[in-house]
Amino acid sequence: MRSIDTTWVPTARHVLYSLLATSATVLFLLATTLLAYELKWTVGYNKPVPALLTCSLLTVAHCAWFLRPIDANASTKRRRLASLQLELVSLAGFALFTLACVSRLHASTPGLLSSCGVHFICSALQGCLSLGWLSFLFLALLFALLLLCALYHRRRNPHFTLFREPFVAYDWAIYSRHSAGGILGPGPDLAQVGRSNG
Repeated sequence: MRSIDTTWVPTARHVLYSLLATSATVLFLLATTLLAYELKWTVGYNKPVPALLTCSLLTVAHCAWFLRPIDANASTKRRRLASLQLELVSLAGFALFTLACVSRLHASTPGLLSSCGVHFICSALQGCLSLGWLSFLFLALLFALLLLCALYHRRRNPHFTLFREPFVAYDWAIYSRHSAGGILGPGPDLAQVGRSNG
């Protein structure tokens, strides 16, 4: 099996989590403002707005939990609660919840994108819709990235308990050519290869 360098996975995970936390935080603030506006100035409110507010709040809490560093001597319970398996399940759950909220908002406001005016409520609803889609995109990308890389490493060595450990506890550079501790070892020096061929 050809080896693939996965040393970039922790950085990509951190960037995607940062983008997700940012979009979920802005969505939370916008949904809170929109809900307060609707309760004060209109009769009733759009039912998907509180759901989006709850979803974004839970997503921010999820980001904070899984980006928090874990001590090497942390308890077994803490390690299991931050395991890659639980991270993947919660990412899938939040992605489906966000997708349901966004599709419900779109269905409850027909013609929102095509015929909405310049009023605050229209702009806020469009912002919630856009940020909801962005959050869903980041959740789906995180889920796909972590699942594919975990399956790749699991296939390389089926004896690893990869899914039961936290993401940060695993050496993602183990199969990298650039890792001194990797199975393949360091790659050849290209300058020396060029001199020996010349």
